[in-house]
Amino acid sequence: MIVYREAVGLKPSDRLEEVPDRQRRLLIGTIGFGIGVLGGMLGVGGPVVAVPILVVLGVPMLVAVAVAQVQSVFISGFATVGYVAVDAVSFPLVLLVGVPQLVGVLLGWLVAQRVDPERLRVLLGAVLVLVAPVLVL
Repeated sequence: MIVYREAVGLKPSDRLEEVPDRQRRLLIGTIGFGIGVLGGMLGVGGPVVAVPILVVLGVPMLVAVAVAQVQSVFISGFATVGYVAVDAVSFPLVLLVGVPQLVGVLLGWLVAQRVDPERLRVLLGAVLVLVAPVLVL
């Protein structure tokens, strides 16, 4: 949907701004709850699901990414406590994957600050299209 909207020149609407404040909070909270349930059950969610939904609802790309990144801190913190409690964490693997990922996140943040938001939306859509078949398998 994001790639299509960019291809035909549809700009994000202000859909959320049109919804009364109380209903908007309820809608966003419900979306967050749904994303949390998916993340808890399947290990997917957080930024992968939240960013496209927020962008489609009209949230600016950088704001959607920033919100998703901050929420992932809380999600990963609570999940980490649960996994450590059942002794399901391999700390050597955490370091092997985590340190390069941290460097990648910092590099990605720098690039995101310099790239046009429309191009970021197209890139997000392309990544989602490329990742979808892998998730199906």
